[in-house]
Amino acid sequence: MSRVYGVNKGHHITKSLAKAGVLMSVMALSVSALATVGGGQRIEILGYDKAEQKVFVLRHYDDGRGRLPQLYYYDFSSKKPEKLVEVRSLYINPKTKKYDEFEGSNGRFSAGLKQIKDRVVALKPSYTQVTVQVESLKQKKTNLRSWLGEIGQGTEYQFNYRLKADEAKLSSSTHSATTYSVCLTTDNVVYKVPNQPYALSTVKYKGTLMEGGYDYQDVVLLKKTK
Repeated sequence: MSRVYGVNKGHHITKSLAKAGVLMSVMALSVSALATVGGGQRIEILGYDKAEQKVFVLRHYDDGRGRLPQLYYYDFSSKKPEKLVEVRSLYINPKTKKYDEFEGSNGRFSAGLKQIKDRVVALKPSYTQVTVQVESLKQKKTNLRSWLGEIGQGTEYQFNYRLKADEAKLSSSTHSATTYSVCLTTDNVVYKVPNQPYALSTVKYKGTLMEGGYDYQDVVLLKKTK
């Protein structure tokens, strides 16, 4: 695992007991609810659609809220192939005609996602050293909050970085990440796109301090260097 740190770049006695029991129950419910809400975010690379020249990617929200994963794609036939495009059409509720991050019973998202999975070709992983090159790092004190209210101040780090895979001769453009730990890591894996000078990789960082902190993943597109 490649890692970079922020260096270079809850009679009267009976009533009281009853009240205390109710209070403890409410606190227990609050803590229980809190424990099921927090979670990280992870990336799933679905594969390459040769006909459309697109790579589809899912961002999963593992926070217990039941949100649908967010679908994205890279379009290599466009003038800006490095732009990660967010898909909105599969999330439109047919009744309200509005964006809905919860599927309900209409099944629109699942049906659309299945069609995509049926036509894409999985990208094979290639294991190579992927390093994080920090271009700039800023930090600031910020008020941290949990579902139980403010928990004090903490440090927020804002990275501008690039990924490089020197052996595979791949490099990304500049990306940014807001983290709560002065550390970015990679899994040393790239997924090469067939018949394209591109590959995908991921970067991981502490994206929230809720419930002690959870990791987020971002997808990064790399391009062949000369």
